[in-house]
Amino acid sequence: MRKKWISIICAVIIMVCTIITPAYAAGIFLPEESNTKQAESTDLIEAPSGILMEAQTGTVVYQKDADTRRSPASITKIMTLILIFDALDKGSLKMDDTVTTRAHAKSMGGSQVFLEANHSYQIGNLIKSIVVASANDACVAMAEHISGSEGDFVKRMNERAKELGMTHTVFINCTGLPGAGQHSTAKDVAKMFSELLTHKDYYRYSGIWMDKIEHAEGRYTEISNTNKLIRFYDGGKTGYTSEAGHCLVASAKRGNMRLVSVVIKAPDSKVRFGDVTQMFNYGFANYMNKTIVDENTPLEIPVRVDGGKKD
Repeated sequence: MRKKWISIICAVIIMVCTIITPAYAAGIFLPEESNTKQAESTDLIEAPSGILMEAQTGTVVYQKDADTRRSPASITKIMTLILIFDALDKGSLKMDDTVTTRAHAKSMGGSQVFLEANHSYQIGNLIKSIVVASANDACVAMAEHISGSEGDFVKRMNERAKELGMTHTVFINCTGLPGAGQHSTAKDVAKMFSELLTHKDYYRYSGIWMDKIEHAEGRYTEISNTNKLIRFYDGGKTGYTSEAGHCLVASAKRGNMRLVSVVIKAPDSKVRFGDVTQMFNYGFANYMNKTIVDENTPLEIPVRVDGGKKD
């Protein structure tokens, strides 16, 4: 009788879950105990903080000091993009709408596309400026257009972070420029980027390597992507300040599994790209996303697990 109840409880748990399981060529197996310990104890990355997460379920595949609060630098712009795409999804913005930039946006400094004050730009071009060139001036222009001021926009950024379960994140601006009190964690960044990836319009810009932004009177700003991994993967965002170090979040998909990889405070750019690649290689080599039960696969009790060591 006790075994029957255990089987029923396990079946109910399986019914509501789509899981990630360690995978081998012959089928789906739990790893040998010794292999599990080895994977948990081996540092895959050199950076002090990092995480590898499955985007749809939020399952953590690998992590290293993923809950320590650190400066996120320009990775902050992921939340700015989320709010922009939220507004597009709701219909309060349209891609071909125009935004008239103000002097405050023009004055941002740092990475920018040199927007002209009191000039109108299409929203699509401002999004492209943020995704590809990490443009601070474009971020502030969009923030002011959506919320009236950057300050009000940042309040919404923090509200959205709470909605996503980002419990260790505080934003004080929409750009990631240095400022006291702005912090996040590798795990929170992975949650945030996973949300951005649900917006299909993001992929219109995430793979752009080089392009240009047109200003008044025929002036152009050439832009290029600082994320070298876009040649191999389909999305990401770099960041750097002296406090934050070299940061990177990236996404890659194979089959039906999409992984998100985050590195924060790497000592140099080479390490951040290498660490993210290392985590992706580990995840895709050792795991797969498999649906055990869905509406098209009826559940039978007792449950048979193909390839399992026990019935």
